[in-house]
Amino acid sequence: MRYLLGVFIALGMGSMAPHLATAKAKLTVGVAPAVHKMSKYKNSGDLYPLQGPLIRVYSSDGKTYDRIANDNRNMNFLVDVWAVCNRKIRDLTLNINGESRNVKYTSNKGKQVKRRTEHLKTPFTLPKIGLKPAQACRKELDKRVALGHKSRNIWMKTGFVVKYDNAYEAKVTGSCSATLGRGDIEVEKTALPVWIICEAVKGGQQPKQDKGQPARPKFPAKPVKPVKLDLSLKVIPAVVQKCPASLKFTGKIKSTGAGVVRYRIVGRDGVKAWQTPVKTVKFDRAGIRNLSSWTHHYHPPGPAGNLTVQPPGRENMVKGSARIVMVEKPDGASVIGGATTYRIWCNVPPDRLRMNR
Repeated sequence: MRYLLGVFIALGMGSMAPHLATAKAKLTVGVAPAVHKMSKYKNSGDLYPLQGPLIRVYSSDGKTYDRIANDNRNMNFLVDVWAVCNRKIRDLTLNINGESRNVKYTSNKGKQVKRRTEHLKTPFTLPKIGLKPAQACRKELDKRVALGHKSRNIWMKTGFVVKYDNAYEAKVTGSCSATLGRGDIEVEKTALPVWIICEAVKGGQQPKQDKGQPARPKFPAKPVKPVKLDLSLKVIPAVVQKCPASLKFTGKIKSTGAGVVRYRIVGRDGVKAWQTPVKTVKFDRAGIRNLSSWTHHYHPPGPAGNLTVQPPGRENMVKGSARIVMVEKPDGASVIGGATTYRIWCNVPPDRLRMNR
């Protein structure tokens, strides 16, 4: 009897345990457009939300709507969300126009999110209404003029608001935990409206700009004076009386304004040319900058070189020159100066050497 009773108990508990362990979580999520606080648009009597998805359209010529005024601003969306689960809610996320936001649990130990209004900002996105915002204003204007209550000019001076209901989509995704992976994931979507404000226009002027847009100057900007670059180049020594020779070049650049200058020194020893690598100097404002010093080494050519060999008793002399060449300079900049000359004497007779000293 005891053996049979133990078998029945074991079988009974074995059949009950899987039933308890496989209980599945049940989740319900919801999303809906929130109720907006509305305001009247000027004298038109049309309403628009104080905090909601708005697109402002204006006329650049005072005759037809053709421009968006706030396409550099974020859009505001107000959406109601809620969720209920018989287990614990692991995640609840709201997504609009690619922007996501996690919704925190509010009651019943994480099992419930009471209906609450979430505010989400997204980058400016055109609505999916089959028309561009400017086209929507033109279509609404034609419709109102056809009714005969006001003329086209009066409507454009007054301005008006047009609403499209199915313009954007809000999606809420929730997940609920349970034992042995028996969780639940639910997704709900809802359409959101957009309000297009067709701005009141006088003389084709753009309406008052948002804070995010730079204000247009009331007066033409003063023309910027072109930068002037004054170059100076110096060589030490300017006269060399023995070969081979080393000549050190230094210099300065004086600028009357900001900009970037890229330069190199180009020289010639008689008929042989040489040049330095390109260097860069930056001016944050008017000022003077020293050039990077450069040492040029001169070696007299052999019998097959370009140096003319003078008759006995006559010394060989090489006339050299160098100048600063601009590789890059500020637009419209003028350049003056930046050249120098030098002489290299080889095989100088003793009496000539004493005279040069």
